[in-house]
Amino acid sequence: MSFLSNLISSLFGRGDAFAGLDPEDLTMFWRIEHDLDQVDRDEQDLKTVLAKYNVSSRSKLENAMGAYGQLHSHKPEFAQAARDFHLKVQMGNMASYHPEMAQ
Repeated sequence: MSFLSNLISSLFGRGDAFAGLDPEDLTMFWRIEHDLDQVDRDEQDLKTVLAKYNVSSRSKLENAMGAYGQLHSHKPEFAQAARDFHLKVQMGNMASYHPEMAQ
């Protein structure tokens, strides 16, 4: 679904599949996935995550993930965005255990 078709869908009452998030942001799926995983592990509060994305429910975030997956999952850049995002998370985790690694 393109940005234009998403906009048209929104105008005709089918809602915003991307929950107001940028449909062209290839990293957004991975950010949401990570944050919801942190909620499931009790390492982050759901209300905080919902506020971060300015959405009213977990299901809206999960629906947005589905829309991102539909739009981008076939693109090599989507897989690269996953690698880049997870590397950034891992480096952040390492820096928290080893402050001397922080840049």
